Amino acid sequence: MPYTREVFRSKGIIYEWIDYPGGTGAMVEALRNGELDVAIMLTEGAVSASFSHCRR
Repeated sequence: MPYTREVFRSKGIIYEWIDYPGGTGAMVEALRNGELDVAIMLTEGAVSASFSHCRR
């Protein structure tokens, strides 16, 4: 990953990989709170979180 990090850095992109032991729910919460800009999560959890405000 060090080589990849340098490729991104040369393009002005700085990133930090953070593990979230709480899983998708913790990542969704961090996205909503503005703590994260991007998250890689399970599709089912992302879709569920996206439509949770539509439930009656």
